[in-house]
Amino acid sequence: MKHSMVVLIGILMIMVLVIPAMSEDKSPDPGGDLLYQGDSAEESIALRIPADTQPVLSGSGGSKSTPPQSPVLLGGAYANRDTIFVHGTSAVGYLPDGDVLSVYDTGSGHETNLLSHGYTVINCPLPGYYDKTGGVQPKVRYIALHYASDSDGSQWPKVENIHVFNGHELLVSFDTSFSNTGVFSDQVINLGDYYRFDRGMNIQLVIGNGAATTKTFTIGGYGARYEW
Repeated sequence: MKHSMVVLIGILMIMVLVIPAMSEDKSPDPGGDLLYQGDSAEESIALRIPADTQPVLSGSGGSKSTPPQSPVLLGGAYANRDTIFVHGTSAVGYLPDGDVLSVYDTGSGHETNLLSHGYTVINCPLPGYYDKTGGVQPKVRYIALHYASDSDGSQWPKVENIHVFNGHELLVSFDTSFSNTGVFSDQVINLGDYYRFDRGMNIQLVIGNGAATTKTFTIGGYGARYEW
């Protein structure tokens, strides 16, 4: 009898020790599996973000943080431009000039009547850009002349030299030779490089008359393409 009681008490003690262990929480360790699941969730979210919303380094292609206007690069291919023209009556000739018979400003423009085998100079001033919003400094490579040589079709006078100034400073000078038959047309002139005109531009034309009689040269307008 005593032996049976000892065995029963032993069994009861074992059950008392085992039941708390069986009721212990078997949920995942917060420092283990949950951390791993969190990493997996973050990776899935990142994969669902469209590529064009990902951060882009400043200055790289497609950057949303790069200002829409920034200083121009010398000799670059510019995406923005302002092409401006002024009327030919803004042009001014060197007077008095012994090779010039007369000068008139008409509705059509600035007319110069040049004597046979004569030369004269005509200044064509244009406004310049000091800068634009954002620190942009537009530059010019292309200028244009809207003009007509004498209406008799002789193709005289001709433009034979061009000098381009920024304020008082001569930036580029070159020889050329062009004229037309007296019908107004545009002549686009490539300066060969980009130049900044922050003190105003002056396109100085040297025209010559190789004909045996007086010929008329008319400037209807002139312009420049500012790019950045």
